[in-house]
Amino acid sequence: MPAAAQDKRGSPTAQPQFVPKFRLRQWLLVSALSAVGLWLVVSRSPSPSPEFESVSMASAQADYYLESLVLISTNAHGDLDYTLSADTLIHLPGEAKAIVSSPSLLVHSKDSDWALSAQQGTLPDHGKVIDLTGDVQLEQLAGGQTPVRLSTPSLRLDRQRRLFSSDSGVAVEGPGWQLRADKMTGRVDSGKLIFRDNNHVQYAPPRQTEK
Repeated sequence: MPAAAQDKRGSPTAQPQFVPKFRLRQWLLVSALSAVGLWLVVSRSPSPSPEFESVSMASAQADYYLESLVLISTNAHGDLDYTLSADTLIHLPGEAKAIVSSPSLLVHSKDSDWALSAQQGTLPDHGKVIDLTGDVQLEQLAGGQTPVRLSTPSLRLDRQRRLFSSDSGVAVEGPGWQLRADKMTGRVDSGKLIFRDNNHVQYAPPRQTEK
């Protein structure tokens, strides 16, 4: 065991302390998220979840893992673009993407907002799209109007073009009607949804109350 360093008077002096690797990883995380225009607000629990303990970060080739996170994104003009919250996030540098579990996404526009939820989400490092999979629910939050709800197995948000799209079949429910189609595209800002291929609409007249 090496002896402690001593000063000229023979008294031991403290050895230099190096910056932990964890702090370096924090700086790398901030740099990566800043590159795609994201600001990260993270709240982490003191210990990993049981689900994550069963998955080795080494075998998954992941470089960081987060819990109970919120991502707030703005556009080039500084306006609020979307807010994403999720239970967990694991980043895979080899695949240049992050995987989030139980994501909830609030997409902002001038006229109305859109609320989305899913079982899983994929965030590519380039930041151009967000892919949601597993029981995806989409709801338009238009003030003073009855919300329209859409469900689909998978959905993509194109951030640059401000578009929603799904090619895996969609079902839409409104007051007194239901629509099914194979494909859908929608514009975030105008609120316009376009359904294609095998469209089927079913109407249910409102029930009359007995006197």
